[in-house]
Amino acid sequence: MLRQDYLLREIERIVEFALRALGIKKAQQPDDFLRFLEENSTQLTGLKFDSLINTPSAKLVSLFYDEDGRSMGRLVASGALLAEAADMHRMGDEMDRARELFTRATEILAFATSQYEGDAGAAIAKHLASQHEKLPLFAFPPDAAAHLELLCNSSPPDTGQI
Repeated sequence: MLRQDYLLREIERIVEFALRALGIKKAQQPDDFLRFLEENSTQLTGLKFDSLINTPSAKLVSLFYDEDGRSMGRLVASGALLAEAADMHRMGDEMDRARELFTRATEILAFATSQYEGDAGAAIAKHLASQHEKLPLFAFPPDAAAHLELLCNSSPPDTGQI
């Protein structure tokens, strides 16, 4: 029960981050948005923003994933931060970089969704669903879009499956 409470608190922090990021994006304040991402990167993941966005998704997963879920918040936060960075680059018409970051965010969130059960898994799946909704904005080529569709359709495991 304590583990589940901890995981839910971590998810709530990430949701709060995402909602604040949405407010800054809607106000179209790119400098404030970048500053916000830089400040929250260290707080949520322990990595500087530049390190985070330049680290491959597989390396981030190996850094933050553990079966006990002790670093689950950092794993999901890295996916959420990469998703926001992808939006930042998309708004700045840097579509190649935006697609790369979007793909890495989706890979991390799909992995996390497949690993965590219960309320935590369902909360992570909501982040993944928001990635799915944004997929058309990034105008991926058909093969890449199909791959991302599969990742976005991941679902949390049933209780006891882990």
